Amino acid sequence: MFFSKLTALATASLLALTAASPSYGSPKSINKFKLPGNTTKPEGVAIQPNSPYFYTASTTDGTIYRGHLNNPQMKPFINGSEVAGMVAGVGLHIHEPYLIVAGGPSGTVFTYNIHTRSLVHRFSNHLAANETFLNDLAIHPESGDVYISDSTKDILWKIPGTSLAPSDTTDIDLTPFVTLSPAINYAPGFNGNGIVFTDDSHVILGDSSDMALFSICLSTKSITPVDLHGGWLGGVDGLVYKKPYLFSMNGFHGNPSDPATDYITVIKLAKNGVSGNVVGNITNPELLKAPATIGLLSNKKEFLAVNFQGETDQPVLPYSIVRIPIEW
Repeated sequence: MFFSKLTALATASLLALTAASPSYGSPKSINKFKLPGNTTKPEGVAIQPNSPYFYTASTTDGTIYRGHLNNPQMKPFINGSEVAGMVAGVGLHIHEPYLIVAGGPSGTVFTYNIHTRSLVHRFSNHLAANETFLNDLAIHPESGDVYISDSTKDILWKIPGTSLAPSDTTDIDLTPFVTLSPAINYAPGFNGNGIVFTDDSHVILGDSSDMALFSICLSTKSITPVDLHGGWLGGVDGLVYKKPYLFSMNGFHGNPSDPATDYITVIKLAKNGVSGNVVGNITNPELLKAPATIGLLSNKKEFLAVNFQGETDQPVLPYSIVRIPIEW
């Protein structure tokens, strides 16, 4: 989900935290969560269901950080240097009890047990760093099937939900699901990016280079452009779907033709899922600093937005994740 190339908690403790959770949804709560380090460059975000915890990862060393909605300081959760191949963490999602992380140029998806912090599997496509960039993830809520976008290789990858469980084999091949070109133009640079389910059998994939959205039918593997009737989308990065609205983080920063770069585009999708209208933008100059992606909090009224700042040599420090209210 970016454009630069580049628990150990017992069940009783978790339940106790969950029982105390109403306070962390308060609009008066903390709105900025700070990460340690001057080169962290966080990109994705995963919000743990029925919990005050959320997670991000460094795109520079693969370290995973955990935050608490009532604590402004995030802390290291899993050190990237302790996991072979974990050189970067990009998109993250949770499918209990697994934390699943796209590894960018490593061509590997890492799965961890979120309660023990232990590595469960590495799923690799075995491509060279200049041939692949595993970017974002969408997980089917029932089957657990994981679909992974690749910004360099014109393939949508898949991990069957049945393969997530622990086994005698840690390292497993990552398998292609569908070839995206020529339906999606994979030009030099970043292409396939944010991905999100819109119903049980369709995902929408963002194409950064062409500033476009595509609906992919998982049963037929057909790929259909999403018609926005001329509405300005911006550079597609992280995506969130809250029926009937699709929220798209603009990931182009410093584009002279689009100076108001720190915004989230709001699209009202039609029932057919392949057309829609841009109905507004969400901006917050005080909090948004070259963000890359968003996650929807359980109250459905706020996002967590990740201030990636991946394309600047002078980032606003400390790196942060911020809470952004939404009206839709």
